[in-house]
Amino acid sequence: MAKGITCLLACLLVFGNRNAAQVAFHYKGSRASRSLHSIFIRNLPIINCTLNGKGPYYFILDSGAGLSLLTDSSVARQLGLVLNGQSMIYGIGDTVGVKISWAEGVSFNIQNIASSRRSRIPVLLSDSLGLADFVGMPVHGILGMDFFRSFPIGISYRGLTVKIYKPNAEPDTRGYNPLPIRMIRNMLFLDGVAFMNDGIPQELQALLLDTGSGNGLTIFGDKLKLGAKTPVIYNFLGTGIGGDIYGYQFRVNQFVMGPNKFTNILTCLPDLNYHEPVKNFHGTIDGSIGSGLLEPFSMIISCRDSTLYLRQLASVLQNEGENLTGFEHMYTKEQNSLRVIYVLPGSEADKTGVRVNDHIIGINNKRITELNSQQISELFNHEGIIVELELQRGERTETKTIRLKKYI
Repeated sequence: MAKGITCLLACLLVFGNRNAAQVAFHYKGSRASRSLHSIFIRNLPIINCTLNGKGPYYFILDSGAGLSLLTDSSVARQLGLVLNGQSMIYGIGDTVGVKISWAEGVSFNIQNIASSRRSRIPVLLSDSLGLADFVGMPVHGILGMDFFRSFPIGISYRGLTVKIYKPNAEPDTRGYNPLPIRMIRNMLFLDGVAFMNDGIPQELQALLLDTGSGNGLTIFGDKLKLGAKTPVIYNFLGTGIGGDIYGYQFRVNQFVMGPNKFTNILTCLPDLNYHEPVKNFHGTIDGSIGSGLLEPFSMIISCRDSTLYLRQLASVLQNEGENLTGFEHMYTKEQNSLRVIYVLPGSEADKTGVRVNDHIIGINNKRITELNSQQISELFNHEGIIVELELQRGERTETKTIRLKKYI
């Protein structure tokens, strides 16, 4: 099973134009629910669809994105779509914003879930997310809140399933705990309470529900009061629509979300300068909850009922989105190697000499070309395991051995 690696992805994807058109999705057929063919890589749910009868194209299911969008502009060219106008979208990261254009006449078909033939969808003019390089397979776009608002959606990270429910049918929620969610500017939020090592509770009243985040709990700075003795490391947290994200990681003694209690939870604090309009939006949000915290549950997200239904499948978190290697990597476009983009200072990877821009061409005596992205995620996801890396650095090839471990 592919588990979470630290990444925020499109968390807080805000459109400069508040009147931006949304895609209208329609459930076809009489069945009360339908399971979609899905792939989970780095704890991100990915489903395939056709666009204007062509495909397959692959989309990440991301409730942290205000709208669905094409992240790969070459798809628009393949479909012969005309791009009109320009606008900006904003998200957390190191850049001011990302330019988009608009494509008219896009028709989705997702295993008999269809959109209007005249849908208008934003297209990134440059793929700042690098999603294909991140997950190691083609990714052409994001299905955002317009998809989630169309019908109840069930996701099980451990079961590796995505289920869509007919809008006028009642999902079977027996055994599920209901948590109230509310919509603010087309995004979903819930509440929680974090207890730091000083035992003082901190109420978090607006936590973004973000299925496109591999992290567990993220808290934004002006809401956080860390105890003096809280161990903290500075680390690469992932990539957002606005670029790379760095910040602090630490552990919260306990996090309470309705009847659900989590102990010793890995938590992220992004170190960011917020830009308009994210800065204005940021005043209403305390943080986010991603797959690293949700993976022990089967969940149903119902915008119609303003409810998140959670049914616990396991008693413990398996990974929380924590990186056990001490380095972060991206796939090369040819997928012949993993390029190291960050090395945690003081980690075993750092001590053994793994460096930024090294290319990992083999793992445990297997070439990268022999492994798919899910297998690679699995190899890097077991604490205490020793992993042998074959590195290409210029003309030289070296072998490094590291033990996978937690760093906070």
